[in-house]
Amino acid sequence: MTDKAPNSFDRTPLAAAIANACKGLVYVSETDAGIEPFFAEDDGGETAQAILKKEFSGEYAEQDFEQFFARLTADQAWHTPLQKRTVKKFRSLRSLLRSNLTELSVHRFGRIRIDILVVGRDADGNLAGIRTRSVET
Repeated sequence: MTDKAPNSFDRTPLAAAIANACKGLVYVSETDAGIEPFFAEDDGGETAQAILKKEFSGEYAEQDFEQFFARLTADQAWHTPLQKRTVKKFRSLRSLLRSNLTELSVHRFGRIRIDILVVGRDADGNLAGIRTRSVET
């Protein structure tokens, strides 16, 4: 997982691609949080929710993958050139996840300080994706 020692996933092309796609991206809520790669080994065919509940706690909600990215990938007339580049980077990240992972889902843990994980299954059946945090009061 992201807070533990490097594992075999950290050395894969997919891990490198996700890490590269996350560079410089920030999830904006009442506080801003970086977007980080995430990985969790599947040790027995468990659901994504069951795997994630071993590490994260608090109120749980699932969100649609497309709904999560809708705000982050929408063009706005008022966007500055920097914001337009950020939208393109989020589109690239969404495309990377779509192209390389199956069973994509978004998991939210917490009520005010929320851990958000966007995950799917990689070719080996493990969870891979991104992690960020949100503050919502």
